[in-house]
Amino acid sequence: MPLIYFIIKLLGKDKKMKTKKRRLHRKFMTLLSKLGIDDDTRHHMIWQYTGGRTYSTKELSESELIHLINRLEEDKEDKIRRLRSTILAIATRTGIHDPEDWSRFNNFMIRRSILKKPLNEYSYKELKQLLRQFRGIEANNKRAESNPANTMFWKKYGCTFSKN
Repeated sequence: MPLIYFIIKLLGKDKKMKTKKRRLHRKFMTLLSKLGIDDDTRHHMIWQYTGGRTYSTKELSESELIHLINRLEEDKEDKIRRLRSTILAIATRTGIHDPEDWSRFNNFMIRRSILKKPLNEYSYKELKQLLRQFRGIEANNKRAESNPANTMFWKKYGCTFSKN
């Protein structure tokens, strides 16, 4: 094989490697943004990860980027799981969710939740909004429980009323 073809082939591989690293860098930066990690925190995190070698994401190797991306994705999934659990706990306390029957909760989510979609379709940022809505519902129910003119007061003491 002539030398020129060999050089072209090597340049092509180098270009592919650079685009892969660019793609990983972009993914890493997107994850940081979605998790709300600011520049100073990012620089400090990279400094700690590299053992003081660099502050810059551009100076990270592909394997370092892949490792950091995997760790951030795991952290993101853990945060999403915790938010969902908190929302379900509040929904159970307020009577929206019954652990034995999901239909009432699913109907609530589709009809009355902030974005009108099932719980598992909410992103991390959307789950924060949904949690705020559920905390508001819980606070309203607590206020209503102290008012004898409200049905929540009587439900608190086990009294039920039939609709005639």
